[in-house]
Parts: sequence; structure tokens; C-alpha cells
Amino acid sequence: MKIKLLSILILMFVAMSGFVGIVLADDQSPKAIPGLKMGNESGKARSAADEIAMVRQFMSRGAYISAADMLEDMYSKDPSNREVVDLLLTCYDILKAYPKAELLLNRQLEKNPFDYQYHDRLLEIYLRLGVDSVITTCLSNILIRFPGNPDVYRSIIAKLVLFGYNDRAAEMIAEGRRTFGNVALFAMENASILEIKGEYYRAVREYFTAVQNDSLLKPQVDRKLSLLVRYPDAPDEVIRALREITDSLPGNLFAHTVLQEAYMTGRRYSEAFDVSLKVDSLMAGDGRQLLVYQRRCYERRLYDQVIRVAEYIERRDFNRDIISDYKFYYADALAQSGRPAEALTQYSEIVKKYPQRRDQARALIEMGRVYRYQIRDYDLARVYFDSVAAMHHGGTFYAEAMEEMALMAMVEGQLDSAEAAFDRIGTLRNQEELTEKIDYHRAMILLFRKKYEEADLAFRKLMTIFPRGFYFNDALANSLNIRESQLGYPKALDKYTEALYYEVRLMPDSVEERFREVIGMGETPLVGQSSYRLAGYYLEMQDTISALEVINEMERNYPEDYYFPYCLKMRGDILAQGEATKDRAAEIYRTLLGKYNTYPFIGEARETLQKIKLLQPPS
Repeated sequence: MKIKLLSILILMFVAMSGFVGIVLADDQSPKAIPGLKMGNESGKARSAADEIAMVRQFMSRGAYISAADMLEDMYSKDPSNREVVDLLLTCYDILKAYPKAELLLNRQLEKNPFDYQYHDRLLEIYLRLGVDSVITTCLSNILIRFPGNPDVYRSIIAKLVLFGYNDRAAEMIAEGRRTFGNVALFAMENASILEIKGEYYRAVREYFTAVQNDSLLKPQVDRKLSLLVRYPDAPDEVIRALREITDSLPGNLFAHTVLQEAYMTGRRYSEAFDVSLKVDSLMAGDGRQLLVYQRRCYERRLYDQVIRVAEYIERRDFNRDIISDYKFYYADALAQSGRPAEALTQYSEIVKKYPQRRDQARALIEMGRVYRYQIRDYDLARVYFDSVAAMHHGGTFYAEAMEEMALMAMVEGQLDSAEAAFDRIGTLRNQEELTEKIDYHRAMILLFRKKYEEADLAFRKLMTIFPRGFYFNDALANSLNIRESQLGYPKALDKYTEALYYEVRLMPDSVEERFREVIGMGETPLVGQSSYRLAGYYLEMQDTISALEVINEMERNYPEDYYFPYCLKMRGDILAQGEATKDRAAEIYRTLLGKYNTYPFIGEARETLQKIKLLQPPS
């Protein structure tokens, strides 16, 4: 009875306070708001702080109608309470009650004609409503109230751009420049508007005007231009503007570095190299900027440019100690370009001339890799790896050399030797970065031996220890293959496993045969992966016709398989290489973006589609 009586008293108190209608308006109730103080123990009226707390509780729960009703009552009692006004305007904004907000703001401006915040909020309301005549009047009122204030202009311009009034914003910029007698004023804002309009040449000129007036804007302008040069149709205009700027300002380092990036993005590498020479001369002239350019080319696999930079450095009298890495980039670019003998010559020079033992060891390992991967002379490769292991027993280079020895043993089918080598690396406590790789290869050895339960356990353990690791996806796929196929499709699993083993052993005929056998078994959990891998195998062999035939077969028979989108992307990548088939490739990428946008390759597909659009001539 006491509890029921207390509830009745609370409801009577709320009714007497005039808030029953407010609460019912949004289907909220005071008891649904824990901790709300409905009044003090003496029965006196709530304080303003308690009422504001109640309003904020309503707003936090989305009960804006109730909050607005309550605030309107509070405003009628105290129109000068700034917090009440601000909260009420927020409610009106969310409820889109713009006429009420307009009325409230005009009342406040009658009392506070120089309160810029209220002018700004009123302008925002008119921009939302889109009434041009009222917007013009509002802008005029603001400028009359706040004459000679460039920050006011800047705020108005930002607001106009935010709501899409770009032409009006451009007019404000022109008016501000006339008013303050400064043709460079609001350059960043003007550049952004020109960029939106597609006037890329003028946008670049304005961005550089901004930088000349405020060097602190360089990072922001650099980001803007880095994005701008990637827009379709933009690079040529950007480069034209940058060339004019560098011609007129030959000593401007910032302009030259941006131009270099624009050339690289536009795949105009010869010109990018010429600019890199200029950038280096504007700096210390010691070749370090050339090394930066070479490294960027190396990261993008532009091996011809890497070689060009190295050959230029070789002809110049630079201090090689501070740019010594150029030689490693040079040698690897030669190897990747199918010039292993020249690569070995460069690595040999490093071993003879570079005084640091770590550089020598690094070069010897790379020489072993050239013999191992390019020349396929495992005996000579083993000599180099052995020498490094002897020189640096227990260190990073030792681990790298032993890893290569273990992988060669797998190629030769010597799984016991490979396992022993991985075990020796595993004893190195300071080689944690290799732990995931070692554990993955150990699991693969179990798989190749067809010890499926042990392999599955090893893959799952790997995923648990390295949930964001490099081998996580491969481990997950192998684990799922084992669990989905071991009982129902053991023959398919055996053949698929043998195909993977023959891949490692570099036995292409056997790889093709085993994948064909799995595909010939019909619909199994492994048919999609086998088709995708077989198509990829043909593609590596430069046999695009056979790769496309496998993909077509996959499309006819298993279009719902998880791996079909991967095959579809492979088809797009093949077609994107030919000028006559780029349109078909673009259509495939659009299909991927529309139907398979959760697949991990979607970012690459989007980027390739953008490149196709960029390279196609305008229709």
C-alpha cells in the first residue's frame, strides 16, 4: 500500500506541475528516466538546474517533442536564459521546426543584435529552406552588423559551401577581396570551390596562392593536390598549372615536389625523373632525394625507373655512404627485370666494397635468392645461404638463410630436412617476426603428409595466436577445406592437397593434373578453389586462353561458388590488359563493385576501374 500510495502521489505531483502532456507526447514517462529528480523533499518547485537535467535526459532518449515543450515553458518564464535558448534551437533543428526556430532567433537578435552565433544559426535555417531572397537579406544584415571582419566572411563562405551554394560563396570571396583589398584572401576556400566545379587549373593556382600567403597550409594543400591528381580528367590540368608555377618560381621546392607526384600519378615517369633531379639540386644536392624517388619507384615496382636512377647515381660523384641503399634497389630491380647476371654483379660489388657486415650478409642472401628463384641453381644458392648462416649464427640473417634452406628442402621433397630447419629457426627466441611464418610452414608440412587432423589443429592454433597475421586467411581456408572435405570428399581432399604440394615443388604438369582431377569430380567443397587456382596457374604461365577457359567453365557450372567472384576478377584483370577489351573489363569491375562489394579484392577492383576511366579518351 505504501508503494502504491507513493506512486499516486508522484503522478499527482507531475500533473500539478503541468508535465503530464509533455511526457505523453513522446510516450516517455518519468519512471523511465532513472535518477531524475522530480522535486525536493519539501515539495518546492524544481530548480532551473533540475529542469535542464530533465530536458537533457529527454533529448538523450530522442524525446525532442517533450524536451521542446518543456523548454518553451522555461523560456516563457526566463527569455534571457542562454542555455534554454540554445537547447530549444537544437530541438527545433532536429524536429525541422524551422519557422519556430526563425521566430526565436529573431526575438533574440532584437535583444542581442551583435550576437554572431544567432546570426549564423539564422543563416543556416534560411540555407536549409533555400529561399534566395531571404538568404540575401540575412547576409546583408550580417555584413552590416560586422563590417571589416574577414573571419565573418570566412565563416559565411564555409556555410555557403556546406549547403551547396558554391556560386554565392564565390561571390562572397570576390566581394571580400574587394572589401579588404587583398586578391589572395580566402584562397583555400576559393580553390575548394573551383575544384568542386571541375576547374582544376584555377584550383591549383589558388592552392599555391594560399601556400604563398601562409606556409603552414603546405601539409593541407599537399593532401588536397595528392587527391586532386587522381581525379579523372584532372592530372593534365594540374600538371599544366604546376609547370607554369615551377617555371615562374624555379626555386620553389614545394611546387616541384608536388609536380613530381603529379607526374608519377599520371605515369609520366621520364618527366618525374627530371623533376626529381631538380628537387635534389634544390635540396643538398647529395643524391638523397634521388634515393627517395628511387625507393618510391621500387615500391611501385617501376623497375626500369629504379635502374635509371641507379645508373645516374653511378655516373655522378655522390657520397655513396649516405645513399648506399640505392645499390640494393638497383640489384633487385635488375633481378626482377629478368637480368640475374647483372644483379649478381651488383651484389658482388656490395660484398667487396661495403664495409658493414650486415650489408655484406644482406647482399649474400640476395645472391642466394637470385640463384634460387631466377636461375634455379639450388646447389649454388645453398652455398650462399650456408655462408651467411656461418657468418651470423643466431641472428636475423641466420634466420633468413635457414628459412630459405628449409623452403628449398620443401621444393626438393625433403620434408624431414625442411621440418628440421624450421625447428632450428624456432629455437631463436629473438625472431618473433618469423614465428608465424614458421608455424604456418610446419602446418603445411603436416598437410602435405596428409595428417589432416594434426594439420587442422595447427592451422587453428595459428589463427588463435595471430588473429591479424599475414597467413590468417590461408590458414582459415586450409582448416575449412579439411573439415568440410575430410569425411565426405576424402579423394578430392587428397588430390587437392597433392596439387598444393606440387605447387611448392614447382612441378607444373602435376599441379595441372591434380586440379583437373578435383574439378572432374563435380561439385565438392574444393571445386571452386581448384578452378581459381588452376586459372591462376595458367595465368602465371602466360596462358591467358586456358585461364579464361577455366573461368568460363566455372561460370557455366558453379556461378554460386564462393570463389567465382575471384575468378571473375581474374577475367577482368586479363581483359584490362588489352586496349580493345578495356570496356569489357570495366563492366566486370562494375559488377564486382555492385554484387560482391564485401570481398577483400574490392579496393583493388575499384582502383583498377578508376585507372581504366583515367586512361580512356573522353567520348
